[in-house]
Amino acid sequence: QAGSLDGKVVLDCTNTMSPRTAPDGSIELRSCAEVLATMAPGARVIKTFNQAFEQLLHADSRRFDGQRPTMFYCGDDADAKKTTAALIDDTDFEPIDAGPLENARYLEQYAILIIRLGHTLGMGTNIAMKLLRR
Repeated sequence: QAGSLDGKVVLDCTNTMSPRTAPDGSIELRSCAEVLATMAPGARVIKTFNQAFEQLLHADSRRFDGQRPTMFYCGDDADAKKTTAALIDDTDFEPIDAGPLENARYLEQYAILIIRLGHTLGMGTNIAMKLLRR
């Protein structure tokens, strides 16, 4: 047992692959991270690490031609986000703050696009995205 999650940073790396039903019977519109935050109200929930295939996470290197793939993260706690950014950086992804936890639903949809590119469209699982800026 993990015990109380009060004050702990909890990284949500899950993705919803099909519609879920809310407790009232309606279609659940919240992200997995938002649902988790409701289930563990004292936890400092951050959405991240849902945008990379397992093969990339376990690879000797995450780099593509010397460039680190982007790993977005979002959450409502500034200190938890700082800790998360350091962890992402330590795992050789480029951390990009994607705003508040309410944006987790967009990170889940982004991840589904990556999954569809890899599996449905045949690009394979050795792919990643990179945010480019000028």
